[in-house]
Amino acid sequence: MNPVIQEHPIDRSVLRLQNSHRSHDVWDGVEDKVLSVREHVFGLARDWKVDGGVLDYVRRVGFYGVHRLAGGGILLDRSLITALVERWRQETHTFHLVVGEATITLQDVAVLLGLRVHGLPVIGPPPREGWHDLVEELLGVRPGFDEKGKPYLEGSTLKLMWLRRHFSQVPEGADDITVQRHSRAYILALMGSILFSDKSGDAVSLYYLPLLRDWEIASTYSWGSATLAFLYRQLCRACHRRACQIGGALILVQLWSWEHIFIGRPYVRGARDPPQDDLQEEGDILGTQHERGVDSLACSWLRVHLSCAHTASGLPYYRDAFDHQREDQMIWQPYTEAVMERLPEICRSDPHIWRTRAPLICFDVVELHLPDRVMRQFGLEQSIPQGVDTNDALHKKDRRSQSNWESQHSMHVQEWSRREALVVQGRPFTGSSSQVMREYMAWYHRITKLIITPPSQPRPPSHYQPSSSDFLLADAVADIHRRLSRATETISDLTPDRALPFAEETIQSLTTFCGETLSRVGYSRLIEQPQVSSSHVHTGPIRPPPPRGGQSSRAFRPPASTMTPPLRTPNASLIVRPSPRTTPSIRPPLVTPRPTPPPPNPRPVATSQHSIVTSPPLVQRQYQRRRQRDTSHSAFEVGGLHDIPEEDGSTSPSSASLLGKKQRIS
Repeated sequence: MNPVIQEHPIDRSVLRLQNSHRSHDVWDGVEDKVLSVREHVFGLARDWKVDGGVLDYVRRVGFYGVHRLAGGGILLDRSLITALVERWRQETHTFHLVVGEATITLQDVAVLLGLRVHGLPVIGPPPREGWHDLVEELLGVRPGFDEKGKPYLEGSTLKLMWLRRHFSQVPEGADDITVQRHSRAYILALMGSILFSDKSGDAVSLYYLPLLRDWEIASTYSWGSATLAFLYRQLCRACHRRACQIGGALILVQLWSWEHIFIGRPYVRGARDPPQDDLQEEGDILGTQHERGVDSLACSWLRVHLSCAHTASGLPYYRDAFDHQREDQMIWQPYTEAVMERLPEICRSDPHIWRTRAPLICFDVVELHLPDRVMRQFGLEQSIPQGVDTNDALHKKDRRSQSNWESQHSMHVQEWSRREALVVQGRPFTGSSSQVMREYMAWYHRITKLIITPPSQPRPPSHYQPSSSDFLLADAVADIHRRLSRATETISDLTPDRALPFAEETIQSLTTFCGETLSRVGYSRLIEQPQVSSSHVHTGPIRPPPPRGGQSSRAFRPPASTMTPPLRTPNASLIVRPSPRTTPSIRPPLVTPRPTPPPPNPRPVATSQHSIVTSPPLVQRQYQRRRQRDTSHSAFEVGGLHDIPEEDGSTSPSSASLLGKKQRIS
């Protein structure tokens, strides 16, 4: 079997968690389950009325790019996100695609969302006062209970419903303190709805609220690295078996996929608004709501008509498309210079940090950023990366213990402070045919599982042929080619008495191999034939069914002269073919044939379940009957070397045929 369609990687030293990965269920045929997504983008845009004073503080902290995405009309494609999660690997923090590893990096967070990636880690101790006191201090209102008597604040999570009720609209004539409180509430809503959404559904963690106390310090945090850390953790949890939901910045996952991969990328049919003057002749920015020098790249997908008809086929479509992915369906560097120069400074600043190999921190969450595994996304040559341990123990920690995470993760905080010294270097990418890339891809094929769909799974309701079947059939054809090439070289050196048994054995082996291959890809029905008795073999012409009456029964007329299929005897060199001049409805008279030695009995050959066996006595009787016809009328041509009739100058095949016709008429 081709290595790329193995159930497990050949080298399991990297993907140690394969048995607990959701792709294991896909291979075993477990029912497809599309992940539930946790995001509240449209509710946020519908319920909140953000004025200029609040936007000033939003820009100050660096959340304006996220604010622009609220209610922008981008629907999350749950099937696409699920298909990507099936290729996410906790051991490497990358998507294992057919064309190589790829991942969402700090560069993608900065360019797409416009979040700061170079700054202080998003971490800190829990408040000394209670959570209720903290909310009352920074927001001015103490959380209470809803109509059913349930508290709005449970533990460290606050209901977004409570925030909308009290802070969705700034009162007229509000002072600066009130505007600041509404700004903190709105930023918390952005965090809980878009960036840090979790399985709670309609709540946000209050761990972020103390970081918004001082606006100057709040603007120095690396909110982009915290967003990416939280997203990594959600992807790692969702890629396990029996996971049914996922949170985090899923809009970042979808936009990253649209920018880098053609699979699932919608077709832009047209703009909803008139194009801007500076974008009429340039097509790098797709959207018409993108304000040059202000909006992040994600805003280019706003206010455009997207054709997503391909999403109707759902998860099987995407799963098979990723199995079938080609190199030309991947854009390793979508952020060209023409695109980057239109983006604001926050999207283009600190590019050297984009390749840092440092831990990403978001309170209890610590995830490794591994750009050395996706160097092609930075225009560098990809070599075999060094080993990595993403630390399974870190993935099991959460905020329920309410620990002092700054103290517990002090080692990782110190490592993040050295992020500029941990930037990976590389050589410029020279092409996929370089020696370094060939060595990397050979190593990559050994350590990963490229095809996650089993070959026997029915094809999805789309135009795609299941990729695993393609690989398996291509490998089978190549194997047949190799066997036949070796057999051709071997049989030329054998004597005739040894060549025939060798040819029979080779043909039978290939027949069995073809049957097994078609069975594995679910197409064994193509060679399944009804069992035919060895004493009844039809060698005459195939006649039409009897007419059933009506006008259409006269539409078919059998031809006056019909060729019968050749009769193949166990001797491969003996092929009996009826002459096209023979009329099957008129049987020639039997004439006593000249004595000829009977053909030798072939040795028995082991047959597969797809073979139809004909007994040698029957073949011998048919052979003698054909020889009688040939002797009487010269109406048949015999393919054996010893059965070619001798010709003289007086008689030709055409004259012999005419002679046979005269005898039959007389």
